[in-house]
Amino acid sequence: LLELRVLHPDQFAHLADKQIRDWDINKQLVNHMKAESWIRYSDRQGLSSSRVREAREKASQAFAAGEKAPGGLPADGYRDWGMLALELDDRDGAKYALEQYLILSPEAWDARFVEKKLASLK
Repeated sequence: LLELRVLHPDQFAHLADKQIRDWDINKQLVNHMKAESWIRYSDRQGLSSSRVREAREKASQAFAAGEKAPGGLPADGYRDWGMLALELDDRDGAKYALEQYLILSPEAWDARFVEKKLASLK
């Protein structure tokens, strides 16, 4: 996971794709981690607000691509995508992702919190 923190997200995605080809690893986790790498990148100090916004939008795109990829996203990936969508003021995207999270993980430790977030979107 060190690579997730130090590599540029494009480099991390290339490495992750190679590992998927060469090893039997969980594709859902890798799809989630690709999006997470953009979020971590956006948290780095020294990025302008426009670069932070761009990185967060790329994270959202990576979540969408991960959902369509073989294996899709794990439940936590939908949660993270939904919270990111809220931050980006994408209410429809947040609603979709958070609903998917609760479908996949109805007994999640934070289900009540997520349900309240969803109620605020209606």
